[in-house]
Amino acid sequence: MKKDCVFCNLKGKEVIVYKDNKCIGLISKAPLNKHHVIIIPRNHYISSQQVPNTLFAHMFILAKKIATAITKACKADGITIIHDDGIFKTREHFTLHIIPRFKNDKIGGHYKRAKDPGLKLRSEYAKDIKKYVKNHPSEMGGMIPSASLSGGF
Repeated sequence: MKKDCVFCNLKGKEVIVYKDNKCIGLISKAPLNKHHVIIIPRNHYISSQQVPNTLFAHMFILAKKIATAITKACKADGITIIHDDGIFKTREHFTLHIIPRFKNDKIGGHYKRAKDPGLKLRSEYAKDIKKYVKNHPSEMGGMIPSASLSGGF
């Protein structure tokens, strides 16, 4: 817990939609849509790389559960689950956002995709990343079989 962190020192308990001993789900103070929920770990982590694998998995399982509840509560047409790290963060605490989406909601986030750079360049990108990916399940918290990292996209 960090003294000056707004999420570590949460006020307004009435906006909490879920809590357990690992994390809290609450209605966003700066929502992109009504019923926008943020899941935060109870312990202070700044980036996704700092969050233990088991907690990261727990938060995404919880996001699925909350997304189902949000969809029912506000008749959402879809859900966006997102997290930003680095320069794109708005707070110095790891947050996972569950945002209900509606047909004409005008929320940004429509990324302009580049043209396919081709198989040769994409394979170079893959090679760059593979140097840093740890394939052994014990290095990934035992949660992801190494074979799943080589799937075809």
